[in-house]
Amino acid sequence: MIQIDTRYAHAELDFHYSVWWLLNLGVWKAEGPVGVVSSAVFRSGWCPCIGVLVQAGLIQKGRGPLKLRLLREYAERFDAATRACSARLGVQFDDYPNGSCGAASEILAEYLHASGFGVFAYVVGRDGVRSHAWLEQGRVIVDVTAGQFEGAPEPIIISTDQSWHERFRDRDVYPDGSFKSWGDQAQESAFAYSIILEELKRREQGSV
Repeated sequence: MIQIDTRYAHAELDFHYSVWWLLNLGVWKAEGPVGVVSSAVFRSGWCPCIGVLVQAGLIQKGRGPLKLRLLREYAERFDAATRACSARLGVQFDDYPNGSCGAASEILAEYLHASGFGVFAYVVGRDGVRSHAWLEQGRVIVDVTAGQFEGAPEPIIISTDQSWHERFRDRDVYPDGSFKSWGDQAQESAFAYSIILEELKRREQGSV
């Protein structure tokens, strides 16, 4: 069993779900250098802030249907914030979500990673006429700009159903989809990310 600093014992949970139940339902999974997080820690009443554990690499939002619901919640937050501040994000977001799939996906990948969902691959595909970019993690697709295409099943796709994306057959896949993996080429995305984070923080504080 790992030892958790008691300074965090009474920290408020980031989510209203119990950490113990999230672990036992398989929605969260214990990872990182410490190995398995014992449920006995949580039975004893030590309920550290989820954010602390995520940042420490101890747990990650993992498997199950709740993962898709949480991903959708985060993707919709990201989308709403991006729409609200798109005029300040640079030319790639001038007509968001139209023509913004690449920039939005690489920034969303970093946001999801920082939020504890792990690493997402960046996928760019072509259907012979248009190209499109989205994120994948295993069988899970996260496509925050699908709505720019007529006939897309929904504006934001969070799904293990890959049938709509199969039209983009000519593909390149980059295992780490975050803009931070692009090095010096990511300055514009880093700037846009900082603006989006500010908007997200403002909304979380209830100043919308």
